[in-house]
Amino acid sequence: MAGISDTDLVRQGENKVPLKCSLCKHVYDVTDRLPKYLPCLHTFCAICLAYAVGRIFQCPGCQQKNYIPIHIDIIPTNFAFLNYNQLLCHKNQIKHSKLPSRQSCCRNKQTLNVSHCSDCDAYLCQYCHDNHDHIEYLKTHEVKTIEELKQLSEDSLISFFHQKRFCSKGRGHTDQRITLYCDHRNCQSPICLQCALLEHNAIYHQPINIENAVLKYKEIINGKLDKAIDKTREISLQINQINQELSNLKDNTTKQVNDVEHYFSELIKKINSRKQQLVCEIEKQHNVLQTSLNIEKKKLQMRQYIVDTSVKFTEFTLKYDSDVELLTTKYDVCSQLDKVSSQTIPDRKSTTEQFPRFFHPQSVNLNMVNNTVFSGHQGNISCDVIKNDAVVGKTCNFTITPRDMNEALPVIVRDPDSRHVETHITTKHDVTFKPTKVGSHEIVLNKYDAPADSNLYIIDVIDTKGLWKVGRTGVNNAEFNTPVGITVDKMGNVLIADAGNKRIQILDSNGKYIDQILLDSERPIGVAMALNSNIVVVEFDTKHVHIYSENREKIKQFTYKEFVKPYGVTVNSKGHILVADPKAHCIFVFTSDGDFIMKIGKEEGEGKLNNPHFVATGRNDDVIVSDTYQGLALFTKHGQFIRRIHQIGDDDKLYDCTSVAVNSDYSIIVADEQSIPHRILVLTYDGTLIRSLESQHHKLSRPLGVAVTEDG
Repeated sequence: MAGISDTDLVRQGENKVPLKCSLCKHVYDVTDRLPKYLPCLHTFCAICLAYAVGRIFQCPGCQQKNYIPIHIDIIPTNFAFLNYNQLLCHKNQIKHSKLPSRQSCCRNKQTLNVSHCSDCDAYLCQYCHDNHDHIEYLKTHEVKTIEELKQLSEDSLISFFHQKRFCSKGRGHTDQRITLYCDHRNCQSPICLQCALLEHNAIYHQPINIENAVLKYKEIINGKLDKAIDKTREISLQINQINQELSNLKDNTTKQVNDVEHYFSELIKKINSRKQQLVCEIEKQHNVLQTSLNIEKKKLQMRQYIVDTSVKFTEFTLKYDSDVELLTTKYDVCSQLDKVSSQTIPDRKSTTEQFPRFFHPQSVNLNMVNNTVFSGHQGNISCDVIKNDAVVGKTCNFTITPRDMNEALPVIVRDPDSRHVETHITTKHDVTFKPTKVGSHEIVLNKYDAPADSNLYIIDVIDTKGLWKVGRTGVNNAEFNTPVGITVDKMGNVLIADAGNKRIQILDSNGKYIDQILLDSERPIGVAMALNSNIVVVEFDTKHVHIYSENREKIKQFTYKEFVKPYGVTVNSKGHILVADPKAHCIFVFTSDGDFIMKIGKEEGEGKLNNPHFVATGRNDDVIVSDTYQGLALFTKHGQFIRRIHQIGDDDKLYDCTSVAVNSDYSIIVADEQSIPHRILVLTYDGTLIRSLESQHHKLSRPLGVAVTEDG
């Protein structure tokens, strides 16, 4: 059957043909090929996704990796696509009078359809149509004749054919229509009136009319949609700019090639001309110096001849003259010898040592050649980067040293929005900048306005506003001895399980001591807040769970026969108490009164828990377990295994998950105490790394407990 995929829908817009799965090319329907959307909001049919259950599925559209749970029904249905296809079917049937036959729809066995009931989701014959006017419980149904349907606008038809949804969460009231919405942040679910009365009647639940909820969240969604549309316009503008640059690239490249060829042609001509000039000049200097040296040589040769002649004459005289003859010639001999000996021979300096004086040939200057030929280094330069702590609003510095180069290169710093941050070079390789935004800042090394280094250097800028630390080893107020579990109440007060001092310490939102709960001889490990402001404490040695009121008065305590070493604790939106037991290898779930409900965690297979220390609840009361060296394990509230989060990047993973928490945006915060350096990680719900708080910035020694305030 003809149709378009969601990818084609983005490219072409609505063109009045049914939507189909981009993998199998089959049109979505309400039976086997239900449209299911992934966290990236790309949609595929249930049959195609069923081939990837229990594995990682890489979205062919955006390449995002998503875990497909074993139970395919956990993946949300794309009702918009389903309603769109059904609307097209209805419109085609109404327009061309190709209405489905209603054989034996009533006792008169009439088959001609005259109207459609939105509540029954069916076309009606005349008899059934009349019954909707006369039978009391059918009078409230929304019925329109075929002619009336033909006159409705597009929006009215969409509204009319919306299928009425009925409750599926409680036994005995599946016939109840969903008319309410629980607006508490831990519920966030459509409910029927009976659900509101039986399960959502506590003071912290917030059931409202579904119409009011739709108005509220449509406004929120439309606001986010406007931002997304602005973002896609911004991206489209940049894509258009890139397309314009690409269209000019060929001409610019041809021009650059021609310029290079012309430049080198002229350069070679000038080099050859200069070469001839230099050769001529060298030869000229050679001739001048040669003449000078020859003249100097002749003078010296003459002087040498005179000296040699005098020496030779004297030697003959001394050898062959008689005594009388020698005395007769002695005056002349001595006079000449004195004369030639007394002549000064000046020290001579070579005139050829620096020849030619205007040209000193050395190895070819490659930097000069590269700077002449290339505009940039094509990403072939590598650098050593030393990064220091970076805090928003404060002057930060880093050192970047290019390898195999003596020169300093220009540096660009980009903030998380890809905007340039002003930088200052203090020394040859030291750079300072003052960030105005929190997040990852990129360092780009440039040469002639082109990237010179293909490596990506990142500086994480943090905000220390509102951060505080408190405590030291001791027994006094705001002093600790083995603090483990931590939680935050609705007033922003922080509760810490001070195990070594056998107490729960309570600090205000600024870290100032308020009060404490003493546990006599017991050692508290886990602590959590219930929605009714009760305080739940897990004690490690005696295996008890203690419940205290908001006023720190003990209400009750309980234990369970299968407890081995109970550790972390949390409370879900139903008030159920979840206790992690690393030695029992499971999560125990109890009612608020301490009655056992179930265990989460299998002995073997995908849902096996090895060493669960802490537990938190997420979207739809999903159970998120920190399973130490095995990363995080996610289960539904009924205990069905969803997925594990262990690998958080191509080259990174969770080494030793200790504590875990979930904020109001359903981001997962996990403490990793075996990584180097120790760190707190913020992950998306599907395990993508958002931010890392590492010990080199935040001085974390051994992060164990982690909690989230009410504002997230």
